[in-house]
Amino acid sequence: MTNWRLCLFRLMEELFGDKENGSRCFRVVLPPALNALLTPVLAEKGHLHQAVIECLPFARRPWRDELLDSSVDLVLAIGDHQKQVSALHYERVGTTRLIAVYGAPLRSRLENATALNFADLQHYQHIYCLPWTKENNELDRQQARAGFERPLAFVCHDYSQLAPAVQSAPLMAIVPRPWYENLSDKRGLFVLPLTGEQAEGAIFMQYRASTVEWKRRLIDAIRRKLKTYYR
Repeated sequence: MTNWRLCLFRLMEELFGDKENGSRCFRVVLPPALNALLTPVLAEKGHLHQAVIECLPFARRPWRDELLDSSVDLVLAIGDHQKQVSALHYERVGTTRLIAVYGAPLRSRLENATALNFADLQHYQHIYCLPWTKENNELDRQQARAGFERPLAFVCHDYSQLAPAVQSAPLMAIVPRPWYENLSDKRGLFVLPLTGEQAEGAIFMQYRASTVEWKRRLIDAIRRKLKTYYR
């Protein structure tokens, strides 16, 4: 697309919407642990800007093409997998740490523990709730390089299943701390920190440098929300 056509497209997008039907649409790619955390701000700002908000599941791959062709407006990524090009703004929002979450069925085994290291994880049955395979998960790759692995006992794709699973069976879930902090009901849940630099993770965001103003305001609101958890 030539420069003048791109400028015209952006102007029409700002004034009249994204598509031929004139509706505004904002498409954001989210890791599953951020769904509940960001839903309130996405719903609120979508209503404010009279826009349709579409949440897409994050996959551990580059999203450059979708950003450049405007089929996606914002990518929130874990891990540093995104290709940096001049047409896209890329930033590290902040970092957090992984924690172990468990319920009453496992409490007797962990009542004297104050923290866990990565080697400890192999001694517990785990719930795995990510849309990518265990072989593509950074925590499990690091464990494999160290010569051990955590056994999986329950595999799902919805973080809302984590709490009832660990409350009903002696299972452990390894999650980003913001997911737990954002939970409205923590009854029956217990947490332990994970030690070591492997337990630290970052969140990144990437969007078009030419993003129109109303979408930039929405992205700013998302950034502010994330920075209350990721520092």
